[in-house]
Amino acid sequence: YLEPDDYAFPYYRDRAFCIERGLSDQDLALAFYAKRTSSSGGRQLTGHFSDRALNIWSHPSPVGAHLLPACGAAWGLQLDGKKNVVYASLGEAAARQGDFFEAVCFAKERKLPVVFVVEDNKIAISTSTQETNPLALGALGASDWQQVDGSDVRAVSKVMKNAVAHARSGE
Repeated sequence: YLEPDDYAFPYYRDRAFCIERGLSDQDLALAFYAKRTSSSGGRQLTGHFSDRALNIWSHPSPVGAHLLPACGAAWGLQLDGKKNVVYASLGEAAARQGDFFEAVCFAKERKLPVVFVVEDNKIAISTSTQETNPLALGALGASDWQQVDGSDVRAVSKVMKNAVAHARSGE
């Protein structure tokens, strides 16, 4: 549902998304070893993938630190009158970071064309997050989220189709 001119701000575990977007296994391997022939020319930390031609932003090491730049890209698209969308993914532990709340607030305030995907495996490194994620804490309203079983490909596809269309429409 993302188009070639849409932007992606994936988090460090989102390699499958990047492959689907067009990054090859070889590109990922070159990035993993920070090789000179990688998309960053070997100037990025190991395992930090990116690709300018595919609009895949190079993520930083601190979790959640890519969310505000994702909003900046979305705001730029909006100001330019473009109908593109920004995809930004994160783990549920990063959803406890201030960057996440600032990004969500800014995106809601400006009605930015950004879709945040929180990949929740219910554990952050070694700590359970079932009772400490923003939804469980009531930090965001239930209408701010769409929950889907990530192992149900059809359900994920349907939710993403709707989320991208919603963002693309200016909502």
